[in-house]
Amino acid sequence: MKAIVIICLSLCFQQAVTQGTDELSAAPSATQNDPNAHQGDELPTRQTPSVVKRDVSKTQSNSDNAGGAFLATGLNDKSSTRQRRSGRPVFISQERIDQMKSVPLSALSTEAESNRKIILDVHNELRRTGNPTASNMLKLVWSEEAAKTAAKWAKSCNQFHSLRENRTIPGFSCGENLFMASYKAGWEDVIRSFWSEIEDFTYGKGAIEGRQVLHYTQVMWYRSWYIGCSVWQCPITDHSLEFYYVCHYCPAGNNGDPAYPYKSGKPCADCPGACENGLCTNGCKYQNKYSNCDSPKASCGNPTDEADCPATCFCNNNEIR
Repeated sequence: MKAIVIICLSLCFQQAVTQGTDELSAAPSATQNDPNAHQGDELPTRQTPSVVKRDVSKTQSNSDNAGGAFLATGLNDKSSTRQRRSGRPVFISQERIDQMKSVPLSALSTEAESNRKIILDVHNELRRTGNPTASNMLKLVWSEEAAKTAAKWAKSCNQFHSLRENRTIPGFSCGENLFMASYKAGWEDVIRSFWSEIEDFTYGKGAIEGRQVLHYTQVMWYRSWYIGCSVWQCPITDHSLEFYYVCHYCPAGNNGDPAYPYKSGKPCADCPGACENGLCTNGCKYQNKYSNCDSPKASCGNPTDEADCPATCFCNNNEIR
């Protein structure tokens, strides 16, 4: 049985080939399209009223990696001069691909509650069964706002990572995972393709040298608890594939040490009073703008600090943040 192979690249994007293809085309990387797309939007350091300089938040800068790389599947253009690059293959069986051929794209719309449920159920199943298990993993819930930003980017057919302003919802900046294909894929296959990078990941050590695992770590980032996804059918060009899937995760993951996407321990150990089937349900509804809001602690009660450090100031009941 012929399988589609996804090749995970080390240049902040991924491309796919059909087995036996020696050369192929690929969607351009974010750095090729926009030199800032994989750079942190450098916020200026500021002087707080207490004369403490707060550092630029890693959440803001590193989250702009947007989940790391592309997944682009089904490429088989032998006329391309772009050589195949080494990487870990991920297989989607031909049987699964054939099953989707007769399925209309409208059946994958995330306006349908059934597809939202698939996206949430698969993500949360994976998040509660980490290896090792997580003590502080939040349950993902659907966000209409994140779904709208994901839909807007999918409809743009720009098959590279968006800038931070394109994936911001009230209160949060969001991470981004992308999947592109020459065929329709079911949402479960898309999500499990992101997660399958676990094969190149060891908790506490990170990625195997030269491999990209930031799709996986975004799926497993403990603090991300809102998600919205969308799919669009795009014109086929030299730099784009037909079916484009976008997921936005808020607040963004991959903003700390990616070797530790969550805290290991007994499920819900960090949220004993807010646990649902092994996942925490007490996410903080605010996001700090700076990385050192807690050290030294912001002067909550001061309007400036409350605006800069809302998670520190308003999440004081053991919320996960």
